[in-house]
Amino acid sequence: MPGFPFYKDYMAEFYPAHFPENDNDDHRSGEEKVYRALKTSLRGPYKVFYSVKWLARQGEDDEARDGESDFVIVHPQHGILVMEVKGGGIRREGNRWVSIDSQRRKHWIKDPYEQAMVSKYALIKKIKSLPEWKDRWIDAGHAVVFPDCARPEHSLGLDAPGEITAFAEDLDEIERHVDSMYAYWKTERKNEDPLTNADVASICQLLAPSFELRRPLAAAVHEATREIITLTREQFRVLDYLSRTPRVIITGAAGTGKSTLALEKARRLSREGFETLLVCVSPALAAFFQRDFDGQSNHTDIHSLQELALSENNKNHPLYDAIIADEAQEFPMEAWRRLDGLL
Repeated sequence: MPGFPFYKDYMAEFYPAHFPENDNDDHRSGEEKVYRALKTSLRGPYKVFYSVKWLARQGEDDEARDGESDFVIVHPQHGILVMEVKGGGIRREGNRWVSIDSQRRKHWIKDPYEQAMVSKYALIKKIKSLPEWKDRWIDAGHAVVFPDCARPEHSLGLDAPGEITAFAEDLDEIERHVDSMYAYWKTERKNEDPLTNADVASICQLLAPSFELRRPLAAAVHEATREIITLTREQFRVLDYLSRTPRVIITGAAGTGKSTLALEKARRLSREGFETLLVCVSPALAAFFQRDFDGQSNHTDIHSLQELALSENNKNHPLYDAIIADEAQEFPMEAWRRLDGLL
């Protein structure tokens, strides 16, 4: 990167470290091309996040909404770049965008530049919802890549500047284009202070959380019987799916980690400020969950069904942004009606 030659001595970090395997989704072939181009070429202190999803509020009184981006690139000197990828043949007809598949069939698609811009502002809002970022300026820009299209001789439009656009022939020099995309968004109000290691770590924890989860051994739910477990790839995929799907039922045999996932999802929502209810049948399991949280959050209530019924009888119960039901197969219909009224 111009002005920072010492940054070129090592490769960028990617999350995930490898492009997901066994993904038969055809529309991701373009994203895979961009992922591999970035991983081959990008050097320096970049953090590259693929297929990022998050949950955020649009306003203080609004319900939680999903947000997502194909790629988010973080650099300590230049900030954040949100990148939208559109694979396949692409055509613009007036204000409408068209994707053309291998059978030459047309499919209307969303404006990729508008998608990238909306994702950028949603991500900025999500980051600024964290206490340490509340009053901070965040340098951020957005860009679009068409990995299967040649660069046209004419402009794509005033709202689609070439400086923030890359095409198939640009993938071999994608680092230069990423630099140009960052440069385009630099303004007189640029952030004079680079991101610190703590800043970058905070963003990484938001976009690609790392953690360790504990679960009770099969016979007990006491502090002394807990063990550290490593999440399987499947559990990571489930947590990723939960980040963008409002209603999910997870099934599995005893000991497959359902309670572990429930606890970690509650922890994530709570950490992001969402009022969350974690409820289960067993009072012993509820007590274990409470000890595991250990007063770390003011945003999560943990109850067994019996405790929840008693608390509702004693006071007007608050409404929640999210409810996580562990041991759900044991819930009577009355409990589901009660929970539905708390959302």
